[in-house]
Amino acid sequence: KQWYQRKYGIPEPEELSKPVDESKLEEGEESEKGKLVPNNCNGANYPHYSFTQTLEELEVRVPLKANFKVKSRDCKVDIREKFLSVGLKNQDPVICGETYAKILTDE
Repeated sequence: KQWYQRKYGIPEPEELSKPVDESKLEEGEESEKGKLVPNNCNGANYPHYSFTQTLEELEVRVPLKANFKVKSRDCKVDIREKFLSVGLKNQDPVICGETYAKILTDE
């Protein structure tokens, strides 16, 4: 890995989640079309973040590029019912947008 990939936890291109091979789908698996092959923790690896999930929990990892040790006070996180934004204060967010499913924000 390049130094910045190791430092910031950015996956290499071959580690990114790939689309499901539709030629290998069996009858009854049409709902899998257009989806990604899950990573080893039932999630996905994207260029700017990755996630893992169980039936009870979801963990999102967002590597932040900074030339200092990042502390919680340096981060800006906005979690709403169908929206997630994560980044460093005074910078554009690393991820920002509507979520696939509803987030239980009171937990």
